Amino acid sequence: HLLRRIRTPTNDDDVGAVAPFAASMAARSCPTILFVVVVAAVCPTVLTEPPTSSAGGRPDAHSIADGCSRHRSRIARQLINSEILSVAGVDPAQLPLECPLNPVQDLFLLQEEAKKSTGRAGNFRCGLCGKTFRNEMYIDRHMDNKHPDAFAENATLCLADFCDVLHCDEAVGGGGSVSPCRDDEMERRQFRCRAIFDRCFPHGGRHGAAMHDMFVHEFCDTIECGRPGEAGRGA
Repeated sequence: HLLRRIRTPTNDDDVGAVAPFAASMAARSCPTILFVVVVAAVCPTVLTEPPTSSAGGRPDAHSIADGCSRHRSRIARQLINSEILSVAGVDPAQLPLECPLNPVQDLFLLQEEAKKSTGRAGNFRCGLCGKTFRNEMYIDRHMDNKHPDAFAENATLCLADFCDVLHCDEAVGGGGSVSPCRDDEMERRQFRCRAIFDRCFPHGGRHGAAMHDMFVHEFCDTIECGRPGEAGRGA
């Protein structure tokens, strides 16, 4: 009840007025509240949530899309489909919702599925408005400019962010990072990789431990300095 009676500061003057009152009242009631109340009053942004959309309170897809590579997301999507879902014989709908590889979380999937080949080499037609383009670069720009709200519900994961554990650079014959390879960074990526497969193929889940262990061995255990696509040697 104490916190409900303390109004939220709306400007710098309010902050100066509210902080002493909040501190004194909190100290009388419960000393452990003191720090939280004072921090919230003096630095309101400390306790704020990450950016969310106006509907549903989920992370804002637009802010994620701004820094997400469509090209690398396509490579990651192809690897997920061909090297994981196809190999496991898994219907994507059967994956746990918290699995990052579940297509329902794929940020650009709806827009990618709306890109239709016209039958002519390299040409695409937008399935959302019917306009045609002579190559994929132009239709990607079109999606950004004309259909910026075309995101599926709950689709807030940039698949390009998983390229470091899916070995995207190796898959396309790239040289990977030009920076020196560090063993501690490889260990961090291995840990992140295992966490992904723990969520997607949990032991005791429908697909059992076999798929989990196979993918951990294939993708996670092979993250190391000296592998093609990883620059340099261990630090």
